[in-house]
Amino acid sequence: MSVRRGFTLIEMLVVIAIIAILAALLFPVLTQAKERAKTTACSNNLKQLAHAVQIYLDDYDQRFPLAVTLDVAAGTYRTGEFSEFPNAWRSSQTGARHAENRTHWSSAIYPYIENHGIYACPSGADDRLPGVPDYGSPLVPPRYVSYTYNGLLHSYPASSVAAPDDLPLFWEGLGKVRVEGFAVSSPQLNCTDLGAVCFYVPGSAPGGTLMPNLRSQWVHNKGVIFTFVRTGAKFRRLGAQVQPLTTDRLRDPWETYDAGGIGQTQWLTPGAFRYPYLFRPDYAFDE
Repeated sequence: MSVRRGFTLIEMLVVIAIIAILAALLFPVLTQAKERAKTTACSNNLKQLAHAVQIYLDDYDQRFPLAVTLDVAAGTYRTGEFSEFPNAWRSSQTGARHAENRTHWSSAIYPYIENHGIYACPSGADDRLPGVPDYGSPLVPPRYVSYTYNGLLHSYPASSVAAPDDLPLFWEGLGKVRVEGFAVSSPQLNCTDLGAVCFYVPGSAPGGTLMPNLRSQWVHNKGVIFTFVRTGAKFRRLGAQVQPLTTDRLRDPWETYDAGGIGQTQWLTPGAFRYPYLFRPDYAFDE
């Protein structure tokens, strides 16, 4: 009696084909599970940031953190700029600048978190700002930041927020990215010199604007996660058109997007001094 040993070539090819089919079936499932885990981590991060702001409010007379820093020597606000995070990592900056950086929301709420990792979403792609030589000689490691702060809340009193359950506090406003060493607010007030008002005033100066997307706004399944002044984090689909070429202004910060999910035009209030529609502290969200 003979004993068969091994597989024939045809049998081996059949086994390989079966394994390939199973892998093809399982890969999308595993990918979806991995992305769901990242989305959950992102949501938890945003909740912790929002909780830190609540503690900050208790310590600072119920006024929200600053969205931009003050350039005391120049007598201006650093509107439209990213702020260093942590505040003293850049070797090219003075001690005075490091102290000014500490007033930015990212560093101001850090003592209530004490975990740099909470600032970054695992779904984002790592990126650096151009023209920053300090990346090669940091005083301390620069940290990644994915989330943006509602800058219309810059020093705003919490008691004056009309709809705290609906007003965005943090969101993934730059898109699917993790910026190394810098944090930013989006939207921001269009503040200029320190002698002018840097405060949200409906229909009046200074006005405000969203920061441009660095990458696609479709971070999680064609949307992003928001957290609100008084409630937890929620996923929101972005870019869904309700009219030809435009989105729903009651849900979406951007009016139009390109094919890759980059916001092109933003929803703004009418008038000479315009503000991003969904981020106004006095908006009651009752339309």
